[in-house]
Amino acid sequence: MLNISRAVLLSLLVCVIGGCKEDKEQIAKMHFNQGFSYIGSLEAALDSKARKKLLINAEKEFSLALTEKPNYFDALVNRGVVYVSQGKLDKAEIDYRMALEINPNDPSLNYNMACLYSLTDRIDLSIDALNVALENGFSNIERLRNDVDLENVRGSEDFFSTIEKHKFFIR
Repeated sequence: MLNISRAVLLSLLVCVIGGCKEDKEQIAKMHFNQGFSYIGSLEAALDSKARKKLLINAEKEFSLALTEKPNYFDALVNRGVVYVSQGKLDKAEIDYRMALEINPNDPSLNYNMACLYSLTDRIDLSIDALNVALENGFSNIERLRNDVDLENVRGSEDFFSTIEKHKFFIR
């Protein structure tokens, strides 16, 4: 983290002295990469307190990336993932909706929306988002079978119809 923080500070100094052009993009990327590294460290977190701190730090870095580049698709999606992990489902939905405006057919994003809708008991919306994800190439059968975020929707007959329509058979 220290190297990235120095790089961000140096970029900001250059921006203030020499003017900003591509610097905002570079700063946004650095914040995104730092946020992503916090997410990558979650598996190594020793306890829930360490995990919570990593999620808070990831949220801050993705937010900083979005301050520099408001339509940064990957930062929106990943901050949404962090929000879901933190139980901030309303905030996750806002980020996911903004990301959908940028790339409405992204299969992973639509899968994440299906999970979010399932978590919030909006089964019909979950099925719709899952259908879009599958139409656009989402194919992780294990996640379809085992993702706890889909538990609410998995009990729906529409879930199985949608899965089978796309030539997946998970029963």
